[in-house]
Amino acid sequence: MPLQKSDLLGTWTLIRTRETVDGVDTGREPIGVGATGVIHYLPDDRMAVIMANGGRQPMSRGRYDSDDCETAESARTFTAYAGTFEVDGNDVIHHLDLCLHQDHVGTDYLRHATLDGDRLVLAMPEARSRKGMIQWSLEWRRASRFAPVE
Repeated sequence: MPLQKSDLLGTWTLIRTRETVDGVDTGREPIGVGATGVIHYLPDDRMAVIMANGGRQPMSRGRYDSDDCETAESARTFTAYAGTFEVDGNDVIHHLDLCLHQDHVGTDYLRHATLDGDRLVLAMPEARSRKGMIQWSLEWRRASRFAPVE
């Protein structure tokens, strides 16, 4: 049965990330063990994602006084974006209006969704790599629900 927007409404917390190569689970968590994140799907068709890689280290002199290398590493291990979303069958498309990575503003992120109760898996499209066809997926657990807007 195709996914409905109302199935997604609410807040989801990141459980873990997974990597497959040529359809086989590698056991690797691509953004690190202990990665954290939330995704919000709102009744007005807006969405927002915030994620931090596992194993991030605090900056030695804080947000404003740390050197460029530490600041870059902090940005490289974090992502945040927001925009609108739509559902097409079992695909969820995030239309980015705002993103930590400015070059992604105005683009779309396609995710294939699998919903099983209060667990949601969002899989990125496969991409060719040196290892073969690689795919990352993010596993989420529902934290709360929002009622659809009528």
